[in-house]
Amino acid sequence: MGKDTAFKRFFTDDRRFADVINAFGCHGEQYVKPEDLTEVDSREGIWAQNVIGSSVKKEKSSKQKDRDVVRKVAFGTNFAIMGVENQEIEDYGIAYRVMSYDVSRYAKQVEEIKKQVRDKAIEEGALSEGEYLYRFPKDSRLHPVVTFVLYYGEESFDGATDLHGLLDFSGAFARSCNSAFSQMGMDLDRISFANTLQGLLFHTSLPFDLPHKKSSVVIESEMTSNEIMQTAIGQGKTQITPLHLNLITATIANDGVLMKPRILEKVETAEGALLKAFPAEEYAQLLSTEEAAVLTGMMEQVVSGGTGIYLNNEKFSVAGKTGSAEYNAAGESHAWFTGFAPVEAPEICVTILVEGAGSGSEYAVPIAKKILDFYFEESGQ
Repeated sequence: MGKDTAFKRFFTDDRRFADVINAFGCHGEQYVKPEDLTEVDSREGIWAQNVIGSSVKKEKSSKQKDRDVVRKVAFGTNFAIMGVENQEIEDYGIAYRVMSYDVSRYAKQVEEIKKQVRDKAIEEGALSEGEYLYRFPKDSRLHPVVTFVLYYGEESFDGATDLHGLLDFSGAFARSCNSAFSQMGMDLDRISFANTLQGLLFHTSLPFDLPHKKSSVVIESEMTSNEIMQTAIGQGKTQITPLHLNLITATIANDGVLMKPRILEKVETAEGALLKAFPAEEYAQLLSTEEAAVLTGMMEQVVSGGTGIYLNNEKFSVAGKTGSAEYNAAGESHAWFTGFAPVEAPEICVTILVEGAGSGSEYAVPIAKKILDFYFEESGQ
């Protein structure tokens, strides 16, 4: 008997299947019991559309795939579809493959809803024109589909564990894909990482005369995988002040050069006579020109097609980055946005923090837009 067959037989036992769901999906708590499980068809139809040569002719094909083990899991009057896949050899496309399985299962649910609509006549006021046309009533709901992959290869799996992890670096940055950056964090040299943070003035007083807090990031050789992954996405024990983040953002806008922040540019009399000037002063080159250019390009993508797309407009260009910093075990988060405009010749840099609000794209970005709109309207641009 092969390992794959043995695996399937092992987990067709509902007690073992429930143990997997509770261990990996319910933090070890026994939410799922064997009697909550119902066997369902494990066959999935995966659709593919092929273009033949250079012709515009297209044909659709479907191939059948037997999943390892699938069960319907009851949660009171509701239920979810959960599957367990085994993997002995590294499949670095497993995240995409699992997604295709899950999409197929959702498609089966949608087809069932459409069939129910098709099979009954339109009753007066029962369905709107759009509901009948698309065969999907407004109150229709899909049951969650979740797949757990159990990897038991001899070598540790070092690939993407979800679809976000398969995105390229710029795409992951634009869409704030935590899983992609947490994986990158595992691959970083921790000494180099710590030195980079030190060079960006973490654990250091900022070149600012007014009282302020130091930002901090914990990087230690004995950190657990979970701790380094949390740190890589800016969470865990990471703390940064809005002032510090604004200075880093301004450094990117200024080709990698940090200027000393000023409260005043000059003091004049009512008649316009200059009493005192506070000239701009360089502090240090924190980034190379090339590094600043790369970061600017990625921040532009955040606005052009990522989490900051609400700022995309024809009047002025914006480069920015959103953030959602969780601060408690309940997953509540502070909403962040930092950015500058216009990209070609930066004039203004804004950093927004809305404490306890939620996601940066939903709460911080709209505030940044109001500030930038007002600034460019007042300046006549």
